[in-house]
Amino acid sequence: MGSSRESLPSSAISIAAVAANCFAIEPDWKTVSRFDGHVMFDVGEPVAPGHEDPGVLGVMRRPRGRIDHRSRVLYIQPMRPEQAARAMTEECLALRVRRLSRVVTRLFDGAVRPLGLTPSQLTLLAVLERRGPSAPSAVARALDLEKSTLSRNLSRMLGAGWVRERPHGALKRLELTPAGRAMLGKAYDSWHRAQAKARDLLGARVVKALLNLDT
Repeated sequence: MGSSRESLPSSAISIAAVAANCFAIEPDWKTVSRFDGHVMFDVGEPVAPGHEDPGVLGVMRRPRGRIDHRSRVLYIQPMRPEQAARAMTEECLALRVRRLSRVVTRLFDGAVRPLGLTPSQLTLLAVLERRGPSAPSAVARALDLEKSTLSRNLSRMLGAGWVRERPHGALKRLELTPAGRAMLGKAYDSWHRAQAKARDLLGARVVKALLNLDT
């Protein structure tokens, strides 16, 4: 039966709006039909055979009037809570990436922890060596870190004598100390072994994709 836009689920409206944008048309909300928990939108005028565009988002076609004309129809089955939960737990990329991050972090943590370092602190040492004296805010941006996370790591590194602060006008700059450079060199072999294990774990294609990410 017909439905108005106001009576439809917001998710269905959003999907129809995306599909309509793909077709560069306005959906005719008066021709919406609902049955058995499904929603069907008529999202376009008839098109001549041979000029059909399959579009996206589960677009199907059905005859309208003459058999040599077809209309674009968007057919939607709203996601049920149990289906959504299954998809989010079994297919969610964010969940998988977080798990992968923990596995890889444990590899590096086990490698450098005997030196009194964490992987995050080792990265900070490396970044400061490459950048030279840097403002804390610049280091945080370079590593995509929250200021609070950077502050926690820096407080330990300042205490260990690996990093020092130098006045720079009204601000301060961070730089490595000789002890920090020595620790960086000492940690390289341990880091390199962990890097090799991580490469084997991830595989060449994933490693290439990761190294191609913007940093």
